[in-house]
Amino acid sequence: MMRADMSVSALLSTTDARAQESVVVQKLIAAGRLKESDVARAQRLLAESGDGTVSSLLVRLGLLAERDLIDAWAEVLPATRFDTSSAPPTPPEGIDLLPLRFQKAHRVAILSADADRIQVLITDPADPYPLQAIALATRRSVVPILALGNEIEDLLERW
Repeated sequence: MMRADMSVSALLSTTDARAQESVVVQKLIAAGRLKESDVARAQRLLAESGDGTVSSLLVRLGLLAERDLIDAWAEVLPATRFDTSSAPPTPPEGIDLLPLRFQKAHRVAILSADADRIQVLITDPADPYPLQAIALATRRSVVPILALGNEIEDLLERW
């Protein structure tokens, strides 16, 4: 499922996450999926609110399709894009390692867990907080897998 086993350490630093987000945004601009003026607008709004990431704000404002964003992240990070057909029909082992409320609030979902690592679906790799919290709470190496927000929400509802 993974091209490379990327642990959370690759995304723990806010500085690194923001640098990677900048690369993703530039890829989207180069591909014609995003305008520089929209990015500047989102940056201004983010500076005022201080809540979230530029890329997630672009999606919330309807200036960028979430699928385009996730696909761009998949090109930048050594992580794969979640394939909904591979989702287990029942809750995976370890789903209860994190409160459902946390998973819904941060749009993350545990996909699998063993004694050493935990695979987590994420929508916003530019925000290191959820991955940091998961690593701290579970004391496991976290392997992020990119997914759309509605895919995560659907899985959490089904499980």
